[in-house]
Amino acid sequence: MVLHSTAFHARPGHRYQTSAKPVNRPKTIKLLTSALLGLATFTSALASFPVEEPLSSKLAFNTYVDTDADSLANYRAEKEGFHRWSRERGRMPRYDDKLLDLDYGDLNALHSTDVHGWFQGHTKLSPPEPSYSADWADWASFASNMRTKARSEGRDLLLIDTGDLHDGNGIADGFPRYNKDEPGGKEAVDGHVSNQIFAMVDYDLLTIGNHELYDFSVAKDVYQNFVPQWGAKYMTSNVKIALPGPDAPNASYAPIGSLFHTSVTPVQGLKIMSYGILFDFKLAANGIAVQAPQDMVQEDWFNQSLDRADKWGVDVFVILGHMPVSGDAGWEAVRTKIRSRFPDTPIAIFGGHTHVRDCRMMDSQTMALESGRYMETIGFMGIKDLQKRKRAGNRGKVKFTRRYIDANPRNFAHHLKLNSTRQLATKKGSFIRFIMNAISEAWNLSRLHGVVPQDYYLDRVPYGDNSSLLSLLADQVLPKVVRPSEKSRQDRKSLVLINSGSQRFDVYSGPFTRNDQYIVSPFKDRFLYMPDVPWGIAKHLLHGLQTFKKGTVVEVMQGGTQYSDGDALLRYGSGFIEDIFVRWQKSQWFKFLQAEKADRQVGLNHTNVNMKSVEQLEAEEDEELLKFFHKYDSLDKPSLGYCTVDQCAGRGDDTVHSPVPFYPNQPEYVASNPNPMPESDDEVVDVVFVDFMRKLIVDLLNRFHNHHHHHHHYHEEQKQKQEQEQEYGNVNDNGTCFEEKYHVDELKRWGDITTQLLYPRFAELEWQPRQGVVKAVAAQGRRAGKMGYAPLDLQTHFHLEEQLDTINNNAFLSSVTTSSTSSSSQQGITFKQIHSTTIASSHST
Repeated sequence: MVLHSTAFHARPGHRYQTSAKPVNRPKTIKLLTSALLGLATFTSALASFPVEEPLSSKLAFNTYVDTDADSLANYRAEKEGFHRWSRERGRMPRYDDKLLDLDYGDLNALHSTDVHGWFQGHTKLSPPEPSYSADWADWASFASNMRTKARSEGRDLLLIDTGDLHDGNGIADGFPRYNKDEPGGKEAVDGHVSNQIFAMVDYDLLTIGNHELYDFSVAKDVYQNFVPQWGAKYMTSNVKIALPGPDAPNASYAPIGSLFHTSVTPVQGLKIMSYGILFDFKLAANGIAVQAPQDMVQEDWFNQSLDRADKWGVDVFVILGHMPVSGDAGWEAVRTKIRSRFPDTPIAIFGGHTHVRDCRMMDSQTMALESGRYMETIGFMGIKDLQKRKRAGNRGKVKFTRRYIDANPRNFAHHLKLNSTRQLATKKGSFIRFIMNAISEAWNLSRLHGVVPQDYYLDRVPYGDNSSLLSLLADQVLPKVVRPSEKSRQDRKSLVLINSGSQRFDVYSGPFTRNDQYIVSPFKDRFLYMPDVPWGIAKHLLHGLQTFKKGTVVEVMQGGTQYSDGDALLRYGSGFIEDIFVRWQKSQWFKFLQAEKADRQVGLNHTNVNMKSVEQLEAEEDEELLKFFHKYDSLDKPSLGYCTVDQCAGRGDDTVHSPVPFYPNQPEYVASNPNPMPESDDEVVDVVFVDFMRKLIVDLLNRFHNHHHHHHHYHEEQKQKQEQEQEYGNVNDNGTCFEEKYHVDELKRWGDITTQLLYPRFAELEWQPRQGVVKAVAAQGRRAGKMGYAPLDLQTHFHLEEQLDTINNNAFLSSVTTSSTSSSSQQGITFKQIHSTTIASSHST
């Protein structure tokens, strides 16, 4: 879709211009191909020797090899090369899902947000993952075909994204590490290459997320290499960057993108005014300035943009924002300001950031939509009666519709009224998949560490359950991976502590590759230790961490941390949204239980049905219901997935699901106790923990040290202590100065382990199937098939995946560098022709 547009774009050297010409962006395929060829050179350094069974059981259980994970991995690399797992595309959703259609309007929008690098989609076999099995190629094909469909029906369609493009998947974050002075070093930043994959979908309106702003080098890469591809369509109304850099003596701040954007739709000529807004983000890198939305709407340029919209005769405001549609006062400030000038002009708001599916009507003519996370959801909004309103001189009401589309090929084909997912594919989509697979191989993301024998969940089961990931972490991973990693301290007992927030995603059964380590634990925190702590002090640390409310450590991506005072607004301003997402999951689950319990009572012919509140259900924790819904997907009820309850009318989800269970009472920290346990409180142990917790751990050690030595006076003198603290500062339990026995500078590095390496090393030790990888994965596939999840249709226009499955990496490297493929030649099309076909038209099908 090409929009005729004008914009106010305050980049240095750019003037305020009005143009009737289409906004043209550079051909991103050329940029990506160039990047790919550079990356291909890197693959020559990677040994790759395909074998029938990449991880043989005789190596996994070889008695002549040291039994630590690194020795096993090194042994395999030396004897057989790096073992790879040819990327599988996951599964189709369950065959019997009931689907709901989209309710189209005159103006329609498809919305992605918080992709976080999930360009290759969800590839695991366990539910609900097959419901989100679309990759970026499927999405590109769906978007292209939806444009064609909209045009043929006389409708307009916008493609919209609201930020956070990386941090959370290998294809965005797993690039080779170069020094800045090496070739490719300047481009070795998060998202540089994956942004080019993203750019192969022809979006109409975009804005920035906080994950583009934690690191100045990332933000500058976005400014220099990503924004120019979009022109004024990429909006950052309240985000500026220091140029040429934050430390330059003559630095000046300029918007990263345009301040606003005006466009006219190609089919109906609808006039659209747009803005791109970020929440009031407080943890941006030095050299990035974020203005609160409440202050932004008072700026002269914003008032002038409203003047322009009034003179122009705007038909609809389309406002993008990387902030949640519920709970952020910034949206109300923007809406109120616009309503002061345009009392009844339709406003469509597209949010993001908190990873939830949400919708609310801010007034009768304003809908706000948030569309999930991780390529699980494509949001849809339709606005009806815009043409009718336009013909009446911009008078009259419009009607909004919304739908949350499960991102998978089956649902995409359904909404296009196609008979088969094979009809979904486009030439561009096939090329995108080829490029993604090539990058995955070049970056060694397909390296296989092991095969996970079962599913492990973060919050689907209670802590202590055999399927609890946190229980696995505490009982197996910490003692078998972290404790042995410091060779010099193996003669000492140790307590190992870790925060549950270091785990970001469930671990599903199936191949565990290098890419999975970026998904499950994207943080790269090192482990530290405080040596020789009396057990009488150390044994209180876990409880202290769970109950200590005065301070809270907030961790964000790219190594950022903040020690907050527990204030929810400060946590939100830092970009920390996990607690918000957990509260949303909790609310969704208990609202389902509320409805389910009422239905049960009606089914039992109870004349007086008492609808219990969500709070009552939460307090009861109905074990019968929990056990029932903790079971695997079964064919006697809908498949697992989102069952969204939002604030807009009607059902939002396009697929009828049973909800994914949620168990709220998960520990914030877990520990692996010494083995064997200390015999007395005076026996000393090493306290091992993740490095970003260091201030909190040292604080607790000192508190428990004082408590331990003044135990008999502790309870009776608390009141006196509090009074003296107010007057004199920190005091100990005897009313004297607080003794700081432990100091941060005493901490030492514990081995070479990081949180991101926990599961790869554990997989090398424990997830080695005796029957071999191929047979183990095949058995898992058969189980998925019996549950109704069929393999995805892999056929594409050029059969690129078939070729990658049958040639080794040397042949692959040759095929890329010579710009031709044997499978493409069989179709009479070369690699160069694929390139040309892709950039010739963004709408080819």
